[in-house]
This record gives sequence, C-alpha cells and structure tokens, in this order.
Amino acid sequence: MVYSHLHRNLSYRALVLVVLLVAGPSAWAQQDPQFTQYRFQPFLFNPAAAGSEPGLDLTALVRAQWVGLEGAPQSQSLAGHLPLYGLSSGLGFSIWNDLSGVQRVTGFYAAYAYHVQVGARSSFSIGLSAGGLQQAIEGDRLRAPGGSYEDGQVEHNDNFLPNTNVQAMAADFGAGLWFQSERFRAGLSATHLTQPDVTFEVNGGSSSIAMKRHYYVTTAYKIVLNSNLQLEPGVQVKTDLASSMADLNALLYIRGNIWAGASFRTYFDGQADAVGGLVGASISDRLGLGYAYDYPLSALNQVSSGSHELLVRYRVAVEKPRQGKRINNLRYLHY
Repeated sequence: MVYSHLHRNLSYRALVLVVLLVAGPSAWAQQDPQFTQYRFQPFLFNPAAAGSEPGLDLTALVRAQWVGLEGAPQSQSLAGHLPLYGLSSGLGFSIWNDLSGVQRVTGFYAAYAYHVQVGARSSFSIGLSAGGLQQAIEGDRLRAPGGSYEDGQVEHNDNFLPNTNVQAMAADFGAGLWFQSERFRAGLSATHLTQPDVTFEVNGGSSSIAMKRHYYVTTAYKIVLNSNLQLEPGVQVKTDLASSMADLNALLYIRGNIWAGASFRTYFDGQADAVGGLVGASISDRLGLGYAYDYPLSALNQVSSGSHELLVRYRVAVEKPRQGKRINNLRYLHY
C-alpha cells in the first residue's frame, strides 16, 4: 500500500521526490498508523466498538517504529468511548497522529454505535464515524535536483513542490460492524470511506495526497485454561484491495491482571514483516500499562533495531441500569 498517492498534476520529478523524501521509509506501508497492541484499542479503526466495554474506556498508544532509521514513522493515538445503556448505544472519539519523514497526518473523529442484544451475553452493533484529516508537509526539508539551497534559502524551482511548510484538511468518514460475546469478538470496518483528497496550493500550482479506503477484519477468542489462566488468540487482517497484511497474535492472561504474548505480522504475498512480544499489567482497577516490541523480518533489520510501543489504558466502570419500570423522581429531577 503506497503511503502517499499524488495527484496527476504533479510532474514526474515531483512524484519521485515526494515518494522518496516525504513518504520515506513508509512508502510501502499502509496509510493508517500501525499498532501492535491494536486489540486494546479496536475502537480506533472500528466505530462499531463504541460502548463495547462496560464503562468509560480511554486508551493511549505511542509507537516509535524502526528505531535507528532516519525519518521512520512516529505514531500516537488517543481513543475513548462509553456505553449509553438507556439508548442501546455507544459514543466515542479518537485522535491519531502519524509522522513519517517530512509528512505528518492527523485524524480526529467522533463516533456513534447502535447496539442490538442478540443473546443473554452477546451483542451486535453498527457504527459510524465522522471527522477530518489534516496533512502537513515540511517543504523546506525537500530537495529537488534543480533547486537552490544556499545561504539558508529554499527554492525548489518547481511549481508543484512547496518551499515552506504547508498543510490542508479534508473531511473523512468510517463505518463498521462489531459482534461481542463473553469469549468471542469480531469486527469488520472501513476507514476513509470517501477516499478524500487533501489538496495543497503551492507556488501557483497544486498537489494532493489521496487517502485510500482501508478494510479491517478483527477477531479474537478467549480460551479458559483454568481459574488463573486464559489464552486469547486473535487475528487482524487489513487491506486496501491492492495489498493485504495479517497480524497473528496470542495473549496469555494471568489472573486477569497480567498479560504476555507474541505477534507475527506478514503480507499476503509471503513477505514477513515483523515478529514481536507484548507484556502488560493492570496497576489498579482503573489503570493498565502495556509494552510491545517488534523486530523487523525484512531487510529493515539491517538498519533498524526494531519498534517500541507503549500503552496506557484507563477505565471507569459504569453500572448498567436495573431491568424494570423507570419512575421519574420530580424532587431530584432525574430518573
């Protein structure tokens, strides 16, 4: 999946420069940020997961990818959601930021999910998200073959390359389906539904970066080994219908408070991407911390020591209303 797709009004020279210098090491990666601990934040790419936890769920992820490689991706995300039991719904928000080379992409969304109870302990939901994308390029860090860069001056001598920092925005939408039971969960979602073009006005011309539609399939099943141990294997498949990747992983939960596991990520064409490990623990009833390390299995392992990822999760339980008739208490003006 090509990280940046440029509009046809760019010259071939500009195309080569932007792909190599802007996209940098992410030129053959998906456009959405990559997180190994995605299973703790499924709502980030699937709005139907809003309200799937029994309370307020806030999760932050920080990832430093391909450490040691100049211009390697740096990604951050924050997502929060909670159930609205009285409306059989869930609400949430998400923000993510991805910096790669001289290009920065930021997404911010609000989401709503409607839940249908399909069993005593199972539910199905459909969700939508709406928000925006901001693309930014540090044009003064680009270098063109015919440019002039003396005495601190930046002049690319190309009407389609920015000489300064530029940024632009576009609306963005997503949708998803989510099923969850006591031990099993599965989701299907799509990001960048309208495949928005973010267009920059530069030096009397214009260039644009198109976000391709991405599809996600996520599933996990919890196996109870004994009263203290639970094993949860899972799979995430993501594709833009041009290239596809699978993330296979398994977590072992110890007394529900400590977890450790492994992951393996590969492209469908047989090219292995990375192998890694995950560890974490619940520090309290509300706070959880996690760490993941990925070791690249491609030629990147010759120039990078791997990727590091930190997780912070904060949860506050919200009690589900008791079944039965509601009585309006006028004295206190609430139900």
